[in-house]
Amino acid sequence: THAMAALDGKLYAVGGYSRDDNNDDGYLSSVERYDPVTNAWEAVAPMAVGRIDHAMAVLDGKLYTVGGDDDDGLLSSVERYDPAANAWEAVAPIVTARCNFAMAVLDGKLHAVGGYNGDDRREEPLSSVERYDPAVGAWEAVAPMAAVRIKAFAVLM
Repeated sequence: THAMAALDGKLYAVGGYSRDDNNDDGYLSSVERYDPVTNAWEAVAPMAVGRIDHAMAVLDGKLYTVGGDDDDGLLSSVERYDPAANAWEAVAPIVTARCNFAMAVLDGKLHAVGGYNGDDRREEPLSSVERYDPAVGAWEAVAPMAAVRIKAFAVLM
């Protein structure tokens, strides 16, 4: 899963799955932050939804967690973490629920690329790409890729 991101010189481990007996369904909403200066992890505010196979990116000093999967199926929900407030907030959901996809920031906007979508756990690979503009607070479709891609990575160079 895509469950790690760096923000303000610290590493964030977000969501994922645990086989711990204390977690009933295994899908984690918890978040931990690693500070390399102190060489220590600390718990920070949890997400509203436990998720795996989601994508994350940092934009304008905030951490976005998009889509993924939980015990009920694929997610279209998007949460944004503000480290100054130590709080998550819901933002506009992605149009196409997806998991195992790539996400990157380009021109001040999030881009969600490919992944899986489907109902009742029938996974359908995607070639679609969606873009989130934080100034508008909405997702929109952009040109799809020529090929479907799952478990890919997107990098700005």
